[in-house]
Amino acid sequence: MTNSCTQILPVLLAGGWGTRLWPLSRQKLPKQFLPIKGNKSLFCETLDRIPRLREEGFDILAPIVSCLYEYRFFVLEQCRERDTEPGLIITENTPKNTLPPLAITALNAVKMEGDPYLLILPIDGHFDDLDFFVQALARGVNWAGKNSIVTFGARPETHMQDYGYAQMGQQLETDVFRLDQFQRKLDTRGKNATLEWDKFLWNLGIYLMKPSLFLEELEKIDHESLAALRLATDNAVVDTPLYLPGAPYETLRARSFERGFLEKTSKAVVVKVNTKWADLGTWKRVHSLSDLDEDNNSLTGDVISVGSSGNIVKSTSRLVATVGLKETAVIETSDAVLVSPLDKLELAKGVITKLQTNNRNELIEHKRVYRPWGSYESIRQGEGFQVKSLIVHPRSKLSLQAHRHRAEHWTVVRGIAKVTCDDTIITLEPNRSIHIPLGARHRLENPGSEELEVIEVQCGSYLGEDDIIRFEDDFGRIEA
Repeated sequence: MTNSCTQILPVLLAGGWGTRLWPLSRQKLPKQFLPIKGNKSLFCETLDRIPRLREEGFDILAPIVSCLYEYRFFVLEQCRERDTEPGLIITENTPKNTLPPLAITALNAVKMEGDPYLLILPIDGHFDDLDFFVQALARGVNWAGKNSIVTFGARPETHMQDYGYAQMGQQLETDVFRLDQFQRKLDTRGKNATLEWDKFLWNLGIYLMKPSLFLEELEKIDHESLAALRLATDNAVVDTPLYLPGAPYETLRARSFERGFLEKTSKAVVVKVNTKWADLGTWKRVHSLSDLDEDNNSLTGDVISVGSSGNIVKSTSRLVATVGLKETAVIETSDAVLVSPLDKLELAKGVITKLQTNNRNELIEHKRVYRPWGSYESIRQGEGFQVKSLIVHPRSKLSLQAHRHRAEHWTVVRGIAKVTCDDTIITLEPNRSIHIPLGARHRLENPGSEELEVIEVQCGSYLGEDDIIRFEDDFGRIEA
């Protein structure tokens, strides 16, 4: 397919953390960076669509990613895995939904030569056949060039209350319509049903538009907020590709692109995508889009299924066996297990509420905690001691640091370690150890090409993660 020479700037929305995919998705390791379906993360699957669009003749620029500041290292690492260099990673300390970061993106894009079209891509959408989206995108480029805000929709397969709906108005050409209205979380039951289904499409959360037109319309809709966002770009902290909007961004209220903009502009059109689509936002939908066995089961990990059918069973750390189980989700992690009938999964929000009320760590992070240099897992903890397993990525290193309340003992079990302890630098091979006294300046580094695994034994009066004084750090984590 040959397409217009118009440049397209993909914008990947990698915010949120997916409470409905708990216990796999956690606040500190959310669904977008996890392999929910198959062996690639949702973020990587979205990144992989970019070269596909280039192959179809679209002029695609380096993508912009929008995410929370604490997720920036996941973005950098997974972009590196896919051999993708992001143009910018627009971060925020406090989530503001989608409209503010998209406005910040547009304010940066209009400074680029050619006013490249923004292609907004959420990371949890799934197409049965991407070829149909390619065709729809070509139509969208044509209408974006006519000063339209383009949204994309697919025919509803079921009447879902948690999807947004685009009402098709006047037909402009084949599969292109005026957007009469956008509606969200509708009551679709019985006498309260509000939709005539042949007039509505599921809104896919995918948008195409000139950034200049977006800002022109936003100026009409909310001049005051746009003025504040312009100031936030003037005060931004930029360490390319990282971009953190400055004041007064943190004081702005959170607003969705749909509620704050799409419902209020008169320039929107909707392009129909003629293929099945679903978002991977619940375990029931993941099951429906998975490769199923002869009993209609989706089984991942160490799972034995006997006389069971219609289930999604996901094991991450141990054997899970089901006997006579029907249409149930069983999601196992090392510290939590969710079991629910597939048709009752919406009640799992009550679990999230109770975890929040009780300040449970199972809501926040997994037992294995990920850091930009690798990860660690607490194996055992008691009064005055803790044992951890540390994994350090090839050619990565922890910060040069010290502790006020604990000493540490490191034993290498796999790989080669370079260890700094005050004025001493030594290399440790497997089965060799070193003691790090309380207060010593120390650093652990992996100089090799394979992962380094170290068993760390901590002893002291306080073993919290906040007992760290950093002197040097490759990841900008030294507090001023």
